[in-house]
Amino acid sequence: MNQLLAKESTFSIKGKSESLAASGLPDGHRINLQEKDDHPQKGEQALANLRAELAVVQARAQDAAVTGVEERARLQAERDTLIRQLADAQQALTEGQAVQDELRAELGMAVRRAERANAEATATRRLVSPRRGAPVTRTKFKPGPA
Repeated sequence: MNQLLAKESTFSIKGKSESLAASGLPDGHRINLQEKDDHPQKGEQALANLRAELAVVQARAQDAAVTGVEERARLQAERDTLIRQLADAQQALTEGQAVQDELRAELGMAVRRAERANAEATATRRLVSPRRGAPVTRTKFKPGPA
């Protein structure tokens, strides 16, 4: 018995008919070869057909593998882009929070300065108020506040 391309692919040249199943052929796909002593070219033709079909199936498998590799590369590139965008967004968020904290600190200082200025103005009015004395009334000889 001669071995042909795969473990299950065997046939006999003595006129027996056996099934060939080459690896790489679709499941359940078998080719029956029958070779008689008076037609030795039928077996060779069947073998050539089987090799051609195997080549087609291998080409399809190769194309599918290339397509899978291309898709994987595209997805990895997309993933890398999203990772960079996420890092940029996280950095912008961190910077925005720092700016927000600075603005809150400045606002707090401005509020405290305004409260202090208001308290100083109130204290100054209280200190000045007793020195004024009685309110000035207007007379025709003594003009007062309008």
